[in-house]
Amino acid sequence: MRAIERARKILETLGQVSSQSEVNWLVRRRNTLLAGSASPVFGSGTITSYSVRIQRNGRAGTAGSEGGSHPSIIAENAISSARTGPDFMWDLPSDSPSTAHFVNRGTLPESGEVLSFVGELASCADAAFPGTLLSARVSWGKDGVGIINSQGCVGEYLRNRVRVDATVSSATEEGLYRRSSHFECTCLPDPSTALQWLFPALSFAGARPETVVGRKLVLFAPPALGVLLQAVRTGVSGRVLLDGASWLAGKTGECVLSPLLTIREMPLHENGASSAPFDSEGMATSNKALFRNGVFKGFVFDLASGFEAGLPSTGNAGKNLGGHPMPVCTNITVDTGNGGSLEEMAGRIGSGVLVSGILSAEGSDAAGGGMILDCGTAWSISGGEVTGRLANCLISCSAYEILKNVCEVGSVQHRTGTDLLPCVTAEDVRIR
Repeated sequence: MRAIERARKILETLGQVSSQSEVNWLVRRRNTLLAGSASPVFGSGTITSYSVRIQRNGRAGTAGSEGGSHPSIIAENAISSARTGPDFMWDLPSDSPSTAHFVNRGTLPESGEVLSFVGELASCADAAFPGTLLSARVSWGKDGVGIINSQGCVGEYLRNRVRVDATVSSATEEGLYRRSSHFECTCLPDPSTALQWLFPALSFAGARPETVVGRKLVLFAPPALGVLLQAVRTGVSGRVLLDGASWLAGKTGECVLSPLLTIREMPLHENGASSAPFDSEGMATSNKALFRNGVFKGFVFDLASGFEAGLPSTGNAGKNLGGHPMPVCTNITVDTGNGGSLEEMAGRIGSGVLVSGILSAEGSDAAGGGMILDCGTAWSISGGEVTGRLANCLISCSAYEILKNVCEVGSVQHRTGTDLLPCVTAEDVRIR
């Protein structure tokens, strides 16, 4: 049975207990390759999941399942959830979303191409720092995504998705250097490009340990910038605004970041692994600037948060299996500048720090921007050259303060996770 046919049966059952209801489905077809020191292992499979939401007695109930749960069981779980669910006082959309403007480019690879890619990726890692061992997990396939609701809205689309997870291990004079990273897109990139996305400073793995403290000029590689931008993802949410937790409240139209920064949400990006023509509520998505030349352009909403704020949905609803929709941002991009590559930007730093990756942001206040970042891969720079590796390097600062102090933006975008980001250099960052 096709997913949409089963979704119709689920919706029919929900209609017996609910005045308004919707069903989302995701059919994920994947091939996988695990490759490292042992023989490569291939696999494949398909997972189908359904997520529902109902309006019952003025409240929202949700449920989700993977595989073939009976519609009546899903309905019972949604009814139980509605007893304590949030208010549901708005109408679901009745218009079906268009997919005519949705382009998801890229050609999915064959198994042999993926195996060759991993082999070349390992060779590139060894060339960057001799003796480096690389292991990788590559998954590739198509997502079938759809929605149907009781008001007549129906929509579905296909998108390519390729994910590369990799780990490098290098023996140095000071011990084992080991790091992990990943990215997602719609097709396999060139292996040398992929290595730069994953491990932008691997060639410095053998640098001797140093200690740096104080306020410093810091060059953030794209993976590190991606962690800083979690504050943006959270802060622009209309739900966080309504909860009184967003640092950006009351700042629409103000220049709150460096004028060098333009940050966009790009759900229609043709090479975006999370691209989508409509959101999880069936509302059309659109590419939009969240910050233009440092100026905050406004919050993003789903139907619920928009209703509470007296504003329409911006097509930003997203949800986990069986969860309530929340405003989310898809495919974050930062416009490039004139800084050049990471190496060129590092070469202009007389004294400072390069942060190529962040292990954790424990204890952070993402909504308010406050963060204590454990920099897993950080390097001291003197006279434009990397002189040492920083152990136990912590950054204690507001993410918004760092983004306000950006003084240079690189001219090359790297893919990190599902985002496209350049390097940035920021002044007066507190290292401790």
